[in-house]
Amino acid sequence: MEEQEKPIINFNTKLTYTPNLDTSRLNLLNSQEKVDLELQLLKSNQSIYPNKGGVATILNKYNLMNQYLQNGWEGLSPEAQNAINQLKTMQTDWNDILFRDAFTQEYNISISGGTEKTTYYNSLGYSKENGNVPGVSMTRFNLTSKTSYQINKILKLVSLFSPTDERIKTLYLISMVIPILYSTLVRPIPIFIRMMQSTTTNMIMISSLEMNLT
Repeated sequence: MEEQEKPIINFNTKLTYTPNLDTSRLNLLNSQEKVDLELQLLKSNQSIYPNKGGVATILNKYNLMNQYLQNGWEGLSPEAQNAINQLKTMQTDWNDILFRDAFTQEYNISISGGTEKTTYYNSLGYSKENGNVPGVSMTRFNLTSKTSYQINKILKLVSLFSPTDERIKTLYLISMVIPILYSTLVRPIPIFIRMMQSTTTNMIMISSLEMNLT
């Protein structure tokens, strides 16, 4: 009778932390500087997108675009001036809104053993990876089961069963806005976000016959 080896059990885990993206070193305009730049570009007729931006939106709302181009700031109504001045006080930290700290966790457990002729290996794994962009993540489950049987000195039968289930969540940006660019080149264009989830299930079943001629 074959002597059975004592099963070997292994467990390991891995935790990873990825801090939020740091854009503090970028020399970005504050709200007042950005509004002043929009006013300057509109007045000098150098704006690439004359109908885009907070200032242009306000001028078009009050039908004062032509008035501003002809007479400048003094040609605007008090309501329009107040609305533009209010834009200068808005200090939104888009980096903090569009990004986050991310954590990744992985767990794996396995058991192996057998006899001189028959060996087995079974493992179960789980991982959850979060992206720095909220709503972006990947979850994976995987199972591996392998059995080997030594038929004789030259023949060995191996059976492998290895299913994997992977689920990925990502963002579909209808306006084609990339978060890192949006946070550094903030434009007053609405950003619409829709969650998309894809699921991939792979299953591998292998049976093989090995021949050892050495």
